[in-house]
Parts: sequence; structure tokens; C-alpha cells
Amino acid sequence: MQRLVAWFMPKGLAADSPEGFKVQTIIWVSLMVGNSGFPFMVLLYWVENPQEATVILWSWVFFMLIPFLARRGMPSGSLAHLLAGNYYQCHLFLCMIWGGVEAPNTMWFAAIPIVSVLVGGIRHGFIWGCISVASVLGIYVLEEVTGHLVLNTSLLPFEHLFVLAMGTVALLAAVFGSTTAFEMLRLSAFERRVRAEDKLKRANDDLKVLDAQKTSFFQNVSHELRTPLTLILPPLTEAVRARPEDGQMRMAARNARRLLRLVNQLLTLQKMRAGPQRLDAEPIDVIGFLTISGDAFQSACAAKSISLSLVHNGRAIDDEVERPWVLAELDALEKIVFNFLSNALKFTPDGGAIELGASTRARRVRIHVRDTGPGIAPESRSLLFQEFSQVDSSATRAVEGTGLGLALAKSLATQLDGEVGVDSEVGVGSTFWVELPSTRPPNDSATTAFEPKEWLIDPVAEAEESAQPRTDSPASSANGPLVLVVDDLADLRNLVANFLQRAGYRTLQAPNGRVALREAIRHRPDAIVTDWMMPEMTGAQLIQRVRQEPEIAGIPTVLLTAKSDEESRLMGTELGADAFVGKPFNEQELVSVVRNLIALKAGEREVERLNQRLTETVLKRYLPPPLVDRLIADDLELGAPELRTVTVLFSDICEFTNTSEDLGPATIARLLNDYLTAMTGIVFSFEGTIDKFIGDGMMVMFGAPIALDPVEQARRATACAAAMQDAMDAFADTCEAEGLPRLTIRVGIHQGEAVVGNFGSDQRFDYTCIGPMVNAAARIESQCPPGSIMISQAIREQLPDLNATDHGLFALKGIPDARRLYTVVPSGGKETAPV
Repeated sequence: MQRLVAWFMPKGLAADSPEGFKVQTIIWVSLMVGNSGFPFMVLLYWVENPQEATVILWSWVFFMLIPFLARRGMPSGSLAHLLAGNYYQCHLFLCMIWGGVEAPNTMWFAAIPIVSVLVGGIRHGFIWGCISVASVLGIYVLEEVTGHLVLNTSLLPFEHLFVLAMGTVALLAAVFGSTTAFEMLRLSAFERRVRAEDKLKRANDDLKVLDAQKTSFFQNVSHELRTPLTLILPPLTEAVRARPEDGQMRMAARNARRLLRLVNQLLTLQKMRAGPQRLDAEPIDVIGFLTISGDAFQSACAAKSISLSLVHNGRAIDDEVERPWVLAELDALEKIVFNFLSNALKFTPDGGAIELGASTRARRVRIHVRDTGPGIAPESRSLLFQEFSQVDSSATRAVEGTGLGLALAKSLATQLDGEVGVDSEVGVGSTFWVELPSTRPPNDSATTAFEPKEWLIDPVAEAEESAQPRTDSPASSANGPLVLVVDDLADLRNLVANFLQRAGYRTLQAPNGRVALREAIRHRPDAIVTDWMMPEMTGAQLIQRVRQEPEIAGIPTVLLTAKSDEESRLMGTELGADAFVGKPFNEQELVSVVRNLIALKAGEREVERLNQRLTETVLKRYLPPPLVDRLIADDLELGAPELRTVTVLFSDICEFTNTSEDLGPATIARLLNDYLTAMTGIVFSFEGTIDKFIGDGMMVMFGAPIALDPVEQARRATACAAAMQDAMDAFADTCEAEGLPRLTIRVGIHQGEAVVGNFGSDQRFDYTCIGPMVNAAARIESQCPPGSIMISQAIREQLPDLNATDHGLFALKGIPDARRLYTVVPSGGKETAPV
């Protein structure tokens, strides 16, 4: 039964959901209650009570239909009403047939609200209970009280008793079965829930084990990382002091401190996750602490032209100011305040201001850092003190960071019995503060003295080189390929540029994608090397924009990113990147990728140049330039041979061979080339296709490769022939200047079906047309009088308005039937009698 119910469940509906439980119950009850009436239907047919049997059959069909409607996705509320309504109408009809309130099935109305509660809930049961009570009372009033309704039973006395007895049993069975089904489904759902909770508990226990392993792993790795960093930083610091002008050394020291800061933050985070840490709180002189902290940040602020001021209760700090004390651990307080200062330094623009101060209020001391940065929107402030959360976590965020600093500050403040917060206004600035309990100064109240930890100052916040684009062109690479290097970190831009310059490349630097796009359009670099995550426009967005600009779309691009997983590589390729280099990378890897891409692009340009040369020297000598352009753009294809209607034009210079016998080959070639050049231009102007040159003759097709209407073919062919005759005057003048008589041409035109396509061998093939109509066109040209145009009957039929003279039937060589030909006089010409 459970499998049957499961089969009727709609797809996508979870059995454990409230809706799923209701649908299952409806299916169960519908099948059980509906089939409980089936024996009564058979019995009533047997005892020859077809009216009652038909009512039960009708109701049984509806009960069996409900599971199918459930499978089709009908809501449980509609199904429940349909089930209760079907049960109600069945017994209402039987009640009317069997004598009203005295009918043996009247008691069955009591099952309607019970079943309705099971399938639809208390409200549903109340509705149908009221309907059932109202129906029974209504029949009783109409029948017994007012006498307006007279109902006679169709049952004999013993049948009445039998139906009453069996109906009572069936009613009890239906109610019992429905409640049993409901309880089975409830227990089944409960068991599934218990199993799911057990599975979830086991998964949670596994996650706790994994989390403990991860915490231990992070702690071990953090400790292991700090050991080599401890050995790296002192030598780098000494090297910077010894060679302050060495930019590479300063860059290495700066980023080593950045790595140490990140490692320490991760280690502190894992310690806090492992449980509350014991902090040794002691009295701290707030004024002394602020003074030393301000001195530590003074040089970094000066480098960005940011003014740094120290205040207490709104007044500048001086030697005579009242000195508040707080109860805190110096290391924890240093981490909190230095984090606030580093963030202020990162987000405050050049020329802005930072205020570091303290204020005393009711046994509490508040230390604050106020900046003139962009401010923080109210809806974003809730993210500030959460782990790994940032106000701007997008790939285009303006400032890098892990999102750990403020979360650590909040945790440390809580352990010091204090609290942290932020007050901010968009466009004005932000104020981050930590409030700690005040305390009395110790007996030996010396001012606080400590050595600030350099790694607490975020190197990202320190001033970088100008973010303006910069071109580097050492003497050794003055003529080398130009590579555009794009990254928001000046250190990384300089590193990549130095690698490429040593390999002989010129470099152009840009701080983000927006500037890089402008510089790429202006300078047309040979390659672009870009970081992925940058402010204003990411590297991926830059590549997409480059591909959209026709003049720079072909520039090869290299995407640099710390996301070195396969999914990111595929994403970069889909975005249009030609190569993908993961961080960290070495000089040889980067240079080889750039060199290969530039070489491939140079090869592509050479192939493009050869294709252009092939187009200019071959295709455009046989086809009109517009057709060639369409062939190159794959808008047209010279395909396999096919039968189509074409118009063929043959032209020939009259008596050219005999006339030129006394001329040398050079003169003949020059005159003939001048003639063919002029005629080719005319043919191409009418979009004709030159099939071949036959000495001083030409064969031209219209309607291939571009299919044209036969009328348009004929129109273009005759117009082209007329233009050729008109242009012959200039060639005749040239002939007279060479001592030759004035030459004329004759033109024959015919239209018909021919096989058009590529014919030849693997070594050479022609695009031409073959068939009897081609021979007919040649024979028509041979019959044409000099200086005239002769057309066939087929051309005449296509152009009935053409000014042409009928010259009768002609017997053409090789053609069995005589053909009717017409002569067309070109503009300005004179008709000549046919030969």
C-alpha cells in the first residue's frame, strides 16, 4: 500500500514536508474509503437496486480519481474538499432514496467531519461538519416538521436492517482504517525525521572533528610560516637600511611584512576559535599609547599627504593634558588600534585627514580613529565586524584585505570587557572606536613605553607610486614589442614590467581596467598582462571590453590571478583570455607565455597578410570585389556543380589577330591588357563574373555565383554589353595612335540552363558553366556584326521592351535547329546588317 501511495505522490514534493504529509493522507483515505463502498455496490446490483448501486459507482469513480489528481499536482486543500464533497454527495443521494432521516445511512454523515479533520485539518472538518449537520436537520425539518418533503424508502424491511448493520460495520471500518492510515503516516514521518536528525547529528559530529583538524592544521601551518618569515625579515630590513635606493629590496621587505601580518591574523583567529584566551590586563597610559601609535603612522600618512592629529576630549594632546588610564593588555590594544589606523590609512584619499583620539566618560575610556574616507552605508555596517566579511567583497573592490582585522578587534575588545563600534556617514568619513574600562594609574605611574610592531601596519595602506599610466622603454628594448601591464598594486606592476624589460619588451603600466582600456586603444600594445581582481574594472571585464573594440580585439591577453584552480582557468578562457598564469609565478614562466602569444599573433597576421594577397592577386581578378568580400565573410560559397539558369555574354575584337600581325609582342600585350582592364571594370560594375579570357575575347556569366532572377540577368548582361561598346571608342583612339585601324567588338548574349560550379583537378580548377547554351552564346557572338550586340530569343523574351531588331532565323554551327536572333544597337551606335 505504501508503494502505491508513493507512486501517486507528485514529483518534486517531499514526503516529509507538511504538504507532502497531507497529500499522502488524502491518497490513503481516498483509496480506503472509496473501496469500502465497492462491496455495497456489487450487492445492490445483485439485489436489483440499480439506482443506489449507480450512486455508489459514481462516488467510487471520483474516489479513485483523487489519487491521480494528486499525482498531477493538485493542492492538498482542493483534494481534501473534493474528497469530503464526494463522500457527502454520495450519502445525501442515498439518504433521499432510502427515506430521508430514517434511512439506514444517516449515521454515516457523522464520518464526514472525522474524515475531513484527518485529510484537511480542524478548520476543514468544522466546515464539513456544519454542512453535514445542516443537511440532516434540513431534511428532518422538511420531512417531519413541516411535511413539505415526502421521501419513501426503496428498501424492504429486512434490506433496511441489513444495510443498517453492514453500514455500521463499514462506517466503523472506514473510520478505523482512516485513522490507522493517518497514524501510520505520522509514525512513518516521525521515523524519517528521527533518521534525518541522527544523520544530521553524525554529520555535525564529523564537521566538529574536521573543524578541530582544520584549526590544528592552521595553527601548525601558521607557526611553520612564522619561522621562515622570522629568518627573512631581519636580513631584508638590514638590506633596506644599507641600500635605501634599492626599490626591489624595499618591495620585498614591504610584502614580507604583509605576509607576516596575514599569518599572525590567521593564528590569532584560530586561537580565538579554540576558546577564550587569557589576557594579562594591566593599567595602560592612554595618552602615551596614542602618542607612540601616532608616531608609528606619521611617515605613512606624510607619504600620502594625509594629516594625522592626536586629540583628547576634543582638544589637541599636550604635555599638561589629563592622562586617562585603561585596564587592558598592551598587545591586544595595539592590535585593535593599529587595525583601525591601517584601515583609515587605506581608505582616506591623498590630502585627507585622520584623527586619533580618546575621550573619558563615566568610568569608561573611548579610543577612536576618525577618517575622511568614503564612509559606510548603514546597510553595510553589520558586515564590518564579522569574520572574512568586507563592505566591498567584489572583484572590483578598491582596497585589498582579508576581512579578519575588525573581527579580531571585536573579539579582543570583548575579552578585555570592552566593546567596539563604528559611526559613519557616506561621503563624509567614518569613526571606529573601542571603549574599555578606565582604571587608576599605578603607584609608579610612568607613561606607557613600547616598541610598535611594524607588521601591525598594513603595507597595503602605505603610499604607492602614482596610479597614472607609465611607459617604460629601456634603451635595450626601445624597439621591442609593447606590453601593457595592468594591476592595482604598484609592486606587482613593477615586478612584471621588470621581468618583461629584461626580456627586451617595452612596457606600459595601468592601475585598473578602465585606465588600461583607454591606454590600449591609444597605444595598441602587442600584448596585455592583467590581474583579475582590480578596482573600477576587473581584468575579466577588461578582456571582454577589449574583445568588443574592433581596433584592439585581436590583442593577446594574459590573465594573472591567485585563483589557480581549474574552474577559474576555464572561466578565464571563456571570458576571452588567451593565457592564464597563476600566482606566484616566475620570470621564465611569464616571459615564455608572453613571447609565445606575441609570436602566435605575428603568425596570424602573416597568414592574414597572405590571405589578403591571395584575395587581391587571384579572386579579385576573376570576380567583382563585392563578391570577393562576401566570399571572405562566408556570406557566399562557390559550391559543388549545380544546374541553374544563367546568362552568358561572349565578346571579341573584330580582326584583332590579323591587324596586329605587324606589331611586336610587347605592343600587342600592352594594348590587349589595356583593353581587358577597361572591359573588366565594366563587367565588375554590373556584377558579372568573368569566366575566362580567350585571347582578345571574354566569357562573362550573370546569375552565378550570386543567383539572380532571369529578367535581372538579361537586363544586366545587355546593359553591360552596351557599356562595353560605348567604351570601345577610347580603345579605338589608342589603336589609331599605334598605327592600327579603328577596331570594333561584337557581343553575343544567350540565356538558358547550364551546370555551374567548380570543375578541374586537385592541382587546378575553374569556376565555370558548361552546357549547350554556352556553345550557343559563342555561336551567336560569331554571327554578330562588328560594333553591335546580338541576343537570342530567350533574352528577347525576358526584355520585351528592349530596342532590338529581329534579323530572322540563323543556322548556328553545331546547333541543329535554326535560332531567331536580334540585334541591339548601343547608345550612340549605328545598326549594321548581319553577316
